[in-house]
Order: sequence, then structure tokens, then C-alpha cells
Amino acid sequence: MKQQHILFIFRSLGTGGSQKVQAFVANSCVKRGYKVTILSMSKEKCSIDIDNRINIVTLDYDKVNNTRGNRIKYLVNRMKYVVEFRRKCIKIDPDLVCSFLIDIVRLTVIALRFTKYPILGSERADPSQFEENKIKKYNSSLNKCTAVVFQLEEASKLYKLNPNVISEVIPNPAMIRNIKEVIEKKDTEELFVFGAGRLSKQKRFDVLIDAYNEVKKIHPEYHLKIYGDGEELEFLKSKVSLLNLEDSVVFKGNVKNIFQDVNNKSIFVLTSDFEGIPNVITESLINKIPCISTDCSPGGARLLLDNGLGGDVVERENYKKISESIIKYIENPDYSQKKVDYGYKHIKKFNPQVIEERWMNLIERIIE
Repeated sequence: MKQQHILFIFRSLGTGGSQKVQAFVANSCVKRGYKVTILSMSKEKCSIDIDNRINIVTLDYDKVNNTRGNRIKYLVNRMKYVVEFRRKCIKIDPDLVCSFLIDIVRLTVIALRFTKYPILGSERADPSQFEENKIKKYNSSLNKCTAVVFQLEEASKLYKLNPNVISEVIPNPAMIRNIKEVIEKKDTEELFVFGAGRLSKQKRFDVLIDAYNEVKKIHPEYHLKIYGDGEELEFLKSKVSLLNLEDSVVFKGNVKNIFQDVNNKSIFVLTSDFEGIPNVITESLINKIPCISTDCSPGGARLLLDNGLGGDVVERENYKKISESIIKYIENPDYSQKKVDYGYKHIKKFNPQVIEERWMNLIERIIE
């Protein structure tokens, strides 16, 4: 009997929530006896755990992105890229194509039009943030898939899938970012609050800085660490300077292990306006780190923190409320510890073995 072959389309192999979950599914397929190939749309260095039995093929979409300033050149290069993308997929000749992130799903659908390959697409973000014309385009693409997976029920309701499209809601597995990391709480007295993620407008690190500014007025012994890089870096540095916080806020950049400095008094805060299911909250809960999050759309943080039982969930953009939660955690360790204990138990509901089984059942349903 022919070994069935699954092709996974990755935006890149760099660190990211979507890549982490997609790698989890790809590795699970190898364990189940499937042949697996990854086609990465970027030549970015691999920083996630990929089974060494998986063949990796790369394209370089970054070259296309670099020509965005010239519309005609960008459109020509994009078309060439789609043609090359299609050629590589046909050469690989899989039994199933699995594509994560809605814009990558759309590109996959366009590139593989009029081919025989079934597509399993997965929306990983918050579609409520899209303009109506984008929702229509993405909806059309999802309806050309054989199956679609959402992280949250709330996200699935924003699309109108045809009855013939298999639709599943499968949450992220609770696991750490990289199995090679050993996360240990350091035996230090360093006092800090920290946030992590791409420094983009969506993540609202400006709100985190404003919240910390309030905390510092009452607890100057605490400082703030921000892990990540991105287009908002200079703006955020300017904000820190304007608030005279240069001695208290540290930008750590991209690091492999964002928990490298944590101790028993560290507090993780997420201030995003919207997310899918924030993996960084999952990782914090697994590592028994107190968490505070905004109620980011469409509800992933609230799901992970079980409506506030596993960590405070506060109104988006409200830096005053965020600062009040941080101060409460600092001044009431029993309150914080109660949240940690509950969150650690709750996150076990997202057992990787259970999530793996749901993915494998869906894949078997499509191709067998």
C-alpha cells in the first residue's frame, strides 16, 4: 500500500504561535506513519521543533515583499512566486495539502486551482478585525477547501461555509514553545513584569508601558521587560523616553526562551487587542507564572484563563485596570497563587494527546 503523503505550507519556520501548532500537527503525522513534506514560504532559519524525517523545501517570499514599493514589479514578482509555488507543489504530488493562516490558505487555493489536491485550511487569527471585502475573499477561499479548522467557535461564526466543507474547531495544545528549552524559575530577587510578542500595533505594548508607569508610582522596585521585535520598536522606545522610564523598561529583543529570567515573583501581562489562542499564555500557565490578559477578541485569552479564574482578564486598552491587577498580584501573593494553581489545572484540559487525536481523525477522514 502506498504511503500517504501530506504537504504542509508554512509562512516561515521561525518562532510563532501558528508555526508551533502546525509543526505539532506535522510531527504527529510522521508519528502516525504518513510521509510529510514542509514547503516554507521563507528562507528564515528554522527555530521550531521539526521531526528529522520531514523533508523541508523553501521558497523566498521575502524577495517579493521587498518590492512592495513598486506596485507593478510587486504584482509581477507575486505572480511568478505563485507559479513557482504551484510547480513545487505539483512536483511533491501530495495526497493532502495543509495550510495555516488565512492569507496563506488563500494563496494556496489560488496556486492549486484546477489541481486534484484536497486542501485543509486553518484560520489562526481573529477574522472580526478584517474589512468586509477581505472577509468575502477569505470566505470564498475557505469554501474551496475540503476542510477548515478554527481555533475558536467565535471565529468560525464569522464565515459562511458551504455544507460540503468539513468544519472543525480544534484548540491549541498546551505545550512549551520548544522541547529543547528547559524552563526553570531562577532563585533571584529580581522583580519584574514582562510581556512578549511581535512589537506590532495589535499587541498594544504601548498600553503595557502605560500600565507599568502606574505600577511604578506605587512599586518602583518592579521593572518591565519586553521580549520581541517589530515595526513598533522605535515608537515604544520613544514612549518610554517620554515617560522617563529608560532606567525601568528593558527591550530584550527576540530570544529563544522568553522565560529565561523568571522567578517566583515575575508576572506575565498580555495587552493585545486581538489574538487567536495566545500560546504565550499557555506557556505561562504550564510554567506556573501569574498571568494577566486583556479580553482580546475573539476570546482566546478568556478561554485559556477560564473567564478569569486562572488569571485576571481585563478590558482592552484600559491601562488603569491592567495596572490595578498587577498591583493586586504584587500586594496579595495568595490571590496571585490561587490564580496560578487554578490556571495550571485548567490548562491540562488542552492535553496535546487529545488535540493530536482530533487532528489525526480529521486528516484520516479527508484522505482515507
